Amino acid sequence: KILSSESAAKLGGEKRKVTVLFSDIRNFTSLSEHLAPEELVAFLNEYFETMIEIIFKHQGTLDKFIGDGILAYIDLKDKSKDELNRLGVQAALGMREKLQDTNRKLAQLGLPPVKLGVAVHHGPVVLGSIGASQKMQYTIIGDSVNTASRLEGLCKKFSSEMIISDEVYSSLSITERAVFKDLGSQEVRGLEKPIRIY
Repeated sequence: KILSSESAAKLGGEKRKVTVLFSDIRNFTSLSEHLAPEELVAFLNEYFETMIEIIFKHQGTLDKFIGDGILAYIDLKDKSKDELNRLGVQAALGMREKLQDTNRKLAQLGLPPVKLGVAVHHGPVVLGSIGASQKMQYTIIGDSVNTASRLEGLCKKFSSEMIISDEVYSSLSITERAVFKDLGSQEVRGLEKPIRIY
């Protein structure tokens, strides 16, 4: 997409509305204390492999790994906002389900289970090549990315494996909404107004 003639002129930056997915391993520090460095790397590689497989299955794009975290987004010009949000939620639920396999393997090794925190939000971002002359990265930036990150952080506060914004919740069907609980409007660091979350 980046190398196509249509996109080449937009490498400097393009405003888009996308669905952002941000995930993090909740008790990673505890796990890392039980593993040798090479075992930790092997675990992370296997974990990322399975999680990215789920994200790709739901037409997501991997932006980057941030430590043990994953930043991904869904940006399909032929899909509506509702379709993008449903794909984002399906990817997040799939990641949550896949984590059970990971924890079964950890249990067989006598290791503690890991928990996942994942957030899904929809909003405007800037996609473009950002960095220095020595290293450039095609990435997404903006308030919507920050909001997704902050919402993922709230998973710990609410003892939840997944949080979505009202912007995403409103796109779901009645059946899809049934698995979510209304957490009301919450103050989110960096945002002027509270945001309703589920």
